[in-house]
Amino acid sequence: MGLGVVQEFVANNTCAVVYTAAGTLVAFASGTVLGVIGFGPEGVIGGSWAATVQSWVGNVPNGSVFSWLQSASAGKGAARTAAAFAKGVGLGGIVGCFLANARNSTGIP
Repeated sequence: MGLGVVQEFVANNTCAVVYTAAGTLVAFASGTVLGVIGFGPEGVIGGSWAATVQSWVGNVPNGSVFSWLQSASAGKGAARTAAAFAKGVGLGGIVGCFLANARNSTGIP
């Protein structure tokens, strides 16, 4: 597939491409950012910013932002919510774009 084909697809489907990229970015960024600040799938990463904060806090209260970040990095409820949101943004945007394009091409107001 040549670059011209890709450029034509993007030009004809800009809306869908933008929503797909946004959903993908949210899904990947949520896990990446958590890892960078020290929240890993097995818990807080030693020597990280998160480890420093945990040493200040001591026992982490249930329902706190810190515990939410730990759950998110471990792939529990919060991470699933973020992933579902990202998928919804991407899929909803794509469907909306295609419906709008279909309506415009048929002349339906």
